[in-house]
Amino acid sequence: MSLVSSVVLSVTEIEAVLNGYGAHYYDIPKDRAVVARKWYDSPHGLVDSNIAYKVVLTLNKLSICSMYYRIFQVTSPGFRLACRVVQAVIVSSGIAFVTGTIFQCTPVRAFWDKTVEDPWCLSQTPWWTTYAVLQILLDFVLLFLPIRQVLQLHMSRPEKLGLYLVFCTGLFVTFTSIFRATTLAASATNPDPTCERHRRLL
Repeated sequence: MSLVSSVVLSVTEIEAVLNGYGAHYYDIPKDRAVVARKWYDSPHGLVDSNIAYKVVLTLNKLSICSMYYRIFQVTSPGFRLACRVVQAVIVSSGIAFVTGTIFQCTPVRAFWDKTVEDPWCLSQTPWWTTYAVLQILLDFVLLFLPIRQVLQLHMSRPEKLGLYLVFCTGLFVTFTSIFRATTLAASATNPDPTCERHRRLL
């Protein structure tokens, strides 16, 4: 499911670029700029890249947590309960933020159609910052959740070293997410919504 969602995410981003995403907003014909925004930033039809992105992260984290539960199912009931709690947080937050992304403006089309008069929209900076911070916290939880169980595994030293390197890779990805979060405030409020110069770190 995560792989399928990743393919959908790639398709939506490619469609956005083909319609002008990456160029300055006022250099693109208005009809193409609207289509680009629809593919990248707002729900039209079934999905856009922002929705697909959140679905991908939710499914990735859910699969990792499910893997922990499957591998360490013979360990303490406390660990299994912790896995279930983390899974519940991942699913509930995923549903909440996907729903919020779809209905972030009233009417919905106001997010990509700037001609709509007097729309109501969520404030973008706190919205994206909250989502980014939550994902970073979940990344850390998933990294450190199985540490005790891993230390108790009967493995050779090279095998344990390899396993630690895998976790270090996850830690690197988490720190890149932290760096990404620092760019969100500026990107969410930029006046050039299709320009890749402003959005390349998103």
